[in-house]
Amino acid sequence: MANEINAEALRYVAVQVGKRIARQFGGKPAVDLEELRRRYDACSEWMFPSELRDGATAVLPDGEIELTMRQNFAVVMVRMAGSLDGYKCPCTDIHAGWSEGLGVELTRNCATACLRDGDPACRLLMRVGSPV
Repeated sequence: MANEINAEALRYVAVQVGKRIARQFGGKPAVDLEELRRRYDACSEWMFPSELRDGATAVLPDGEIELTMRQNFAVVMVRMAGSLDGYKCPCTDIHAGWSEGLGVELTRNCATACLRDGDPACRLLMRVGSPV
């Protein structure tokens, strides 16, 4: 139950952050994937300052946007609290919220690796259906 509440709360906040970032970029759709990638970076920085994470985004040759997270304060804190076994990362919920706030529809939103599972980094892939 706590995982669901956490994901729902973070998604709500992410939608609000996405809307704020969209306004900062003039309220217009991104002109291309590179601009959209920068908007996702801005969402990430607004929600999780760089002091609390080590991550980056990139536009892949196949048109997906990849987010790589080598450190995340949430996973560190949950591990320190001894609650990692029951913890489910809300990353895809956060990306869905950012996307909604930015006014884009995701056709793919998945994690292919996760710090929580012992991987060296989280790797998340997003494919945008519209409007970019």
